[in-house]
Amino acid sequence: MPKIRCPYCHEYIDEDDFDRHERKHRKLRSDGQQTDYVTLPEDEQEDGDIDDVPTVYKHKKCRTETVMPEEIVRSYLKNPWLYMADETYCCGCSTHVPFRECKWTETGQNLQEYMDDLRAAKPEMKPKGCMAPAAILLALGMAATAWMMV
Repeated sequence: MPKIRCPYCHEYIDEDDFDRHERKHRKLRSDGQQTDYVTLPEDEQEDGDIDDVPTVYKHKKCRTETVMPEEIVRSYLKNPWLYMADETYCCGCSTHVPFRECKWTETGQNLQEYMDDLRAAKPEMKPKGCMAPAAILLALGMAATAWMMV
């Protein structure tokens, strides 16, 4: 039976069992986050020092700061097209909010502009034939990222 590599845990799952397996990762927790989020496998993530990379952002509507996990940061640095829903989790609102509503506390830059800049630097990684990436990923439930409150 063909196997599919899970984008959450990176295990190879029988194709017939994949939907059930994926639902476990996407199950919502009491705080509104998914149980797990898509990342690149550890050996494919950006390596090296990321001390200068912003990781804390503030949602302008609720003014809560949220920390982005390192495995998410290393994944989008390697492939900025991985999270095309253009949303991120807000600890204050307990839901996913648009990138454009958040700013990095370290730099003051809007998250949407930041991601647009990263994507512009790696156009070759954009999925081929992708006409409405955000709508597709939202439909699949692959919204942005997982976080923890500061």
